[in-house]
Amino acid sequence: MKITIIGSGNVATYFAIAFKSKGYNIAQVYSPHILLANELAERVQATPCSAIEEISPDSDFYLIAINDDALKSFSEKFRVKDKIVMHTSGFHEINVLKNVSLNYGVFYPLQTLNKNISLPTEPFPICIEASDDETLKKIKELAYSIDGDVHIILSQRRKVLHVAAVFANNFSNHLYSLAEKILKKENISFGLLRPLIKSTAENVMHRSPSEVQTGPAKRGDEEILKAHLEILKDDPELKTIYELISSGIRKNVHNS
Repeated sequence: MKITIIGSGNVATYFAIAFKSKGYNIAQVYSPHILLANELAERVQATPCSAIEEISPDSDFYLIAINDDALKSFSEKFRVKDKIVMHTSGFHEINVLKNVSLNYGVFYPLQTLNKNISLPTEPFPICIEASDDETLKKIKELAYSIDGDVHIILSQRRKVLHVAAVFANNFSNHLYSLAEKILKKENISFGLLRPLIKSTAENVMHRSPSEVQTGPAKRGDEEILKAHLEILKDDPELKTIYELISSGIRKNVHNS
């Protein structure tokens, strides 16, 4: 079974290594940047290429793991007749691939992946969709073969899931960055917050986030809220974020 990887970034790297570890033949790695194609291809014993016309039509699966902004443009240029082509985007609909091949689908990893740090070893959700039942069956088998937690989720619902993932992952990580910024002003180590962050994450593993919400906004402690805003008065961005999130917490308490 031959797989061609389109891309060389975080998602492409994870899946190339995952497929290779399960015995798949990674035939090619494509990237418009040949040095990046070479780097990943060497890790999975594949042939690198940097031109779309150099991509062989002989693979069984083509996984397009490239930037969302580049997916539509790439799909307008790439053709492989009836081979199975999948994209990994949480945002783009399945039909972006309808002119690429007769058989196409989605292979969206619901996980943060970074090729420069240790890649996840525990199963995580892989959200799939396909152009037809037979293609869906083959994509599902592929996802299960790398120990994926497989979910069939159609395009519109996947977009909603993607938005929720941005809140849960990207936004929360940005808040960690802002917390670090606040601490740096007083030369306080961010490490002091790590046990709290870990505890918060563990709490929502088994309970609804609204059930485990804590803090002055949840308690309605106006004096502490005012004192916190006073600390943040010299940073309008932080002050605004604090006010907006505190307001959201209070509304959630009243509506629950």
